[in-house]
Amino acid sequence: MRDDNDDLIFCWRRLPTFENNSYGDMTCVSCPDQIWDYLWLHDNRSIIMYAKGYSAVRIWLLEPFANPPELKMIISFSSYLMSFLSLSIWRPDEVLLFLSRRGRVIYEPHILNVKTAKLERVFKNENFSSLIMDDRFRLLMVANVSEDGMTNYYKAIMKSMLRYEFLFVKTLPAKVAMTLEFVVSSRDSTRIYWKSSEYTDKIALVEEHLKNGTVEVIYNPKYSDIHNIIFNPYTAEFLLVEEYYMTSEVGYMNDKIRDDYNYLVETFGLEKFSIQSISQQYNRWLIMVFNDVNAGMLYLYLNSEGRKMVIFLYAINAVLLNHRLARRRAVEVPTRDGLIQLCYLTMPAKYKVNDDSQLPAGINVIHGGPNRRVYWEYSSEDQLLANRGYVVLQCNFRGSTGFGKEFLAAGFGEWGGRMQDDINDAFAWAANNRLVDSNRMAIMGASYGGFATLYALAYTPDKYQCGVAECAPSDLIETMQSMPREWNLAYGVYKVRFGASAETEEGKIFLWKVSPLRQASNVRKPLLIAHGLMDDRVSSKATDAMAEALVKSGTNFTYMVFPNEGHCINEERSMLAYFAMIEQLFARCLNGSNEPVGDSLENLDITLEQYPLAKMKRRERVKVEGKNRQHSF
Repeated sequence: MRDDNDDLIFCWRRLPTFENNSYGDMTCVSCPDQIWDYLWLHDNRSIIMYAKGYSAVRIWLLEPFANPPELKMIISFSSYLMSFLSLSIWRPDEVLLFLSRRGRVIYEPHILNVKTAKLERVFKNENFSSLIMDDRFRLLMVANVSEDGMTNYYKAIMKSMLRYEFLFVKTLPAKVAMTLEFVVSSRDSTRIYWKSSEYTDKIALVEEHLKNGTVEVIYNPKYSDIHNIIFNPYTAEFLLVEEYYMTSEVGYMNDKIRDDYNYLVETFGLEKFSIQSISQQYNRWLIMVFNDVNAGMLYLYLNSEGRKMVIFLYAINAVLLNHRLARRRAVEVPTRDGLIQLCYLTMPAKYKVNDDSQLPAGINVIHGGPNRRVYWEYSSEDQLLANRGYVVLQCNFRGSTGFGKEFLAAGFGEWGGRMQDDINDAFAWAANNRLVDSNRMAIMGASYGGFATLYALAYTPDKYQCGVAECAPSDLIETMQSMPREWNLAYGVYKVRFGASAETEEGKIFLWKVSPLRQASNVRKPLLIAHGLMDDRVSSKATDAMAEALVKSGTNFTYMVFPNEGHCINEERSMLAYFAMIEQLFARCLNGSNEPVGDSLENLDITLEQYPLAKMKRRERVKVEGKNRQHSF
């Protein structure tokens, strides 16, 4: 929520208990900063908030129980980047930060005391790409990446303040290292618990002894990677393990919470729910109920001496609960070489399954990463597109995470290759099953999804009627050469993921062969390109080069440039303007419904270019500001 000055407003109130089943009064404060995230400190009385910019990090402390409530900036780092913030139950007044001075490639751990604002560096990092620290902020392991993409892990042995000895432990290939995630350490820090695929295909819960090197697989999932693990931070005891294939499913449950969990299942019936947090005594749970047409409803579960109670707290986008929304269903789509990609299909709410007289238009939405995945969940983007009459298809093509290391590795080096084949196979599957009109399909995506969009329009120019590419790599040589400097320590892994190095002639030939910029002159269908000038992953230089090539070939396209956005569009007003333009494009090329642009582009600092230019002899940029915009739809 924001006030009239566009400042964020934070509000809170006392929650009900068994003894007092009513809410306390609402109290609010405003924060004049773009807060990125916030966390309750383990003193249960203070909230830490932080804002991350492209040249500074600012950390705030909110004391809601003070009289009056107090909000203050603890510390501000100019010319720094922050990649990580963590809390500790053992050090309730401190937070762990990973900071890197802009221009450097290395992050170093620091401990910030939120009461005194004292900042202390824990370890002077010289050349490690990964640091693993326990919940007492002690360094346990470090890792670096070799030229061939192998990741080497070392045990850290403290010799004196800031000085360590490192003992080699193991080497892992990219497909394993990319899925390795530290969960927690034992109380004596002699054992580490990982989410790991080192000994299995799917990501399992693994215990590794640091002293003797023995490893035990504690839980090996059946159908997909482990998705979520809940444990008691005081004892490191595991309470719940979930895996996620089509939807989330509980694979392991501790007997200590079984009765409570079963009570919640009975209470919520067929509704999906996730546990956000559990108190140390297991008597207070925060529960999120969700599905594909419910953005989320938060509940408080209380249990005490045999009494159980569930209290509704609030609903996200509650106004949507009164509307009929489009359902999302999971489908398995085969690839041409025998793999199975799990896809999600969102059909317009008014769509009649057996009506073949007028098949709907469709949008093939490609997820970013590409090493990420799509879930069964509420999506505002999908709901907007479905509301306008489009079928939305989203697939977990090879290279997506969540389906085992071999499925992940099947996408290495396949930008514009088999990953693109999977995207095309999903398109064909939807058309062959008469779910969409094959002559009215569009493609869109951000980051890797934007690359796939540009590639589809450049290399298969007649397959889609139009496309939308956001923060899209168009020249893979430039993409690899201009990656954020802090990624350079893991450059070997990126060579494996892309399938080549941009530092060799052979690698450049491979990368250029699958770059959309190479075939830009083949793009014949309308296109919308959106890019943020603060993007540190996909350079504006490359996107401008793509736009220049499209201008030369006479392509019908729109170029939106957001000066204050980074990698992909995130700010609310920018998003509204962006989707207003998407609606216009799809309405023109797919004959779907749309709302007028209205004031979505008013008083917004963006640059909007449309081509081909009807009466201009040279390329011009038009800044959209106030009521003077020169391009309306």
